[in-house]
Amino acid sequence: MRSSQSACQYTLGMNVPWIGASRRRQDAKFYNTCGKALSFKRWNAGEPNNHGNNENCAHMYSHGSWKGKWNDVDCNGGYGYICQFKAHRCD
Repeated sequence: MRSSQSACQYTLGMNVPWIGASRRRQDAKFYNTCGKALSFKRWNAGEPNNHGNNENCAHMYSHGSWKGKWNDVDCNGGYGYICQFKAHRCD
């Protein structure tokens, strides 16, 4: 039987998923979906770089030498997503 994460990845067929982190324009930091500053970061070398001044969301590479590393991207991109089966609280 697959773990929750691998089952989610298998179901979505994702290649480069969103990770639920986004940048606030007023301070340029990244926050989670609850609005809290990220307590864990795994940016790829040279990231986040805000290329083109419009990369305000983050995704995770799922293959190659960058596997598991994060990259900032335009929020309008079409990517899969990481789902979480156990509810978490935002307090």
